[in-house]
Amino acid sequence: MPFTAFCARLLEKIIPGKDNSLDYAPKFLEPHLLNTPSIAIEQARKELIRMTEMVKAMVDKAMDGFFKKDIGMMRDAIKKEDAVDNLQSSITHYLVELSEKSLSSEMAEKIPALLHSVNDIERVGDISENLVELGERAIEKKLPFSDKAIKELREMYSEVTAMLGETIKALELNDVTIARKVWGREKRINKLTEIFGKNHTSRLRNKACNIVSGIIFLDLLSNFEKIGDHLNNVADAVIGGLQWDSHTTT
Repeated sequence: MPFTAFCARLLEKIIPGKDNSLDYAPKFLEPHLLNTPSIAIEQARKELIRMTEMVKAMVDKAMDGFFKKDIGMMRDAIKKEDAVDNLQSSITHYLVELSEKSLSSEMAEKIPALLHSVNDIERVGDISENLVELGERAIEKKLPFSDKAIKELREMYSEVTAMLGETIKALELNDVTIARKVWGREKRINKLTEIFGKNHTSRLRNKACNIVSGIIFLDLLSNFEKIGDHLNNVADAVIGGLQWDSHTTT
């Protein structure tokens, strides 16, 4: 009896249970709803929103770990990658099945837009893994970054995480105005990438920047810009036709 608690902890380590914080299975893709296309499309949208929330959490964890120089926190970011991949596969399969039903032209047009959006969000998940790898390299090699470089990375990350939040809201609320804010955010990210790249070149000329650190810096900027591109595609889908009737919005 005195050793019960110890044995329980030992068994948890030897045979770990499933992490309840990660729900790998889709929650909304009910097969019987495929016979009601308008509802099935709505369910796929909900799953896409859930997938986007997971990806935002990945990016946030990756960059929080980078700024805090916490590799463990960064590695936590990629624990959701399998769940994101599974959702991409599940939503895609669901929409393909739906496309084989008898659909109105309006409903049929929504499926390609949703499929493209699912793939764009999955790519953002992949890019978050790149952020983790770059951060790990910087931390393990103890690469120095100037205060200006860190300030610029924080500003760029702030734009990206805000863009992710706006993308989620645009999908949740079926809001074209918010989707256009995503467009504007993407233009700002592109502009900042250009400005910060030039600042970096100036720091190199003045020997105010470690060359290897500079490579990491530029790679981070490039990955942020790619995230902006993919989210811009999702905003395009919302603005250009990925619309739901008002009674189906959340």
